[in-house]
Amino acid sequence: MAWMPLWTFVSESGRDVLKEWAREARLATRVRARLDQKLDVLRRQSFEILIHTHLLAGPIAKQLHIYKLRVDGQVAVRVMLCRGPLPGEPGYTLLAGALERDRRLTPADAPERATRNRDKVISDPVHRRKPYERFGTTDD
Repeated sequence: MAWMPLWTFVSESGRDVLKEWAREARLATRVRARLDQKLDVLRRQSFEILIHTHLLAGPIAKQLHIYKLRVDGQVAVRVMLCRGPLPGEPGYTLLAGALERDRRLTPADAPERATRNRDKVISDPVHRRKPYERFGTTDD
């Protein structure tokens, strides 16, 4: 299977929100590397396999288009993402990051943020997302 395209949401200031979140959450290098590994799996496997193996969870409650990528370890990392989201578009867009402890997300509004970010991507895909860059490829 060919690798699926993977994008990340970009803030109004042009910053990669996932890398910003990882910096603010102070994710260790080992956690970031594990996240890159899971994102590689996301790009290689079919959506059905990802759901069946529980790498992806969702859709999340009232956020019908938002899924959680699960990265377990000492820190339970969750990446909110959507398929596409443009009609007929393959791949995924990473929309927000969160940590999970005792089934509670931090920040608690991560799914809602992801939905708002998805809407922004739909209205302006050229400026509100960019191809995903692995954590290991930059000094961020």
